[in-house]
Amino acid sequence: MIVPAFLIRLMHRFPLSRGLRLGAEDRLAIEVADACRAWTLEGRLRAVWWHSAGEVGGAKAQARMAVAKALGLIPGTPDLVFIGGEMLWGATDTIKGAHRVLLLELKSAKGRRTDNQADFAAWASSLDIAYLICRSLKDVEDALIRHGILTPAKGSTAHADR
Repeated sequence: MIVPAFLIRLMHRFPLSRGLRLGAEDRLAIEVADACRAWTLEGRLRAVWWHSAGEVGGAKAQARMAVAKALGLIPGTPDLVFIGGEMLWGATDTIKGAHRVLLLELKSAKGRRTDNQADFAAWASSLDIAYLICRSLKDVEDALIRHGILTPAKGSTAHADR
């Protein structure tokens, strides 16, 4: 498979400083993003995806958050958004123009949703948009395969019932 140059550019990331201290959820998010980059370049991840920043921090957080909200930031947005190819209807039919949407919130083993995240999940649910909490890379991989966005790895017996 030839990988388009635009995908190579989009999937590139710069290394982080070795001295950077990250929390458990940030480490999980980076592990998941790196896997998504690899799956995209392999052609297994059939979706446009991105990480959304649901909060703004830093020394001038209050002012930055006010500007971000004015620009459209909604607090509590999920960590990852996936928009996949056309949805299958039944075994062979396809709904033209209808795309799979999957929202994933990443949490550490002990992590809990904030009130804003719970509100966002309720909003997504009210519109029948899939919103899941994942606590590991395996959870993410399974969710993507279940929703038809990620093709199982060759030789994998997982999800053989699909």
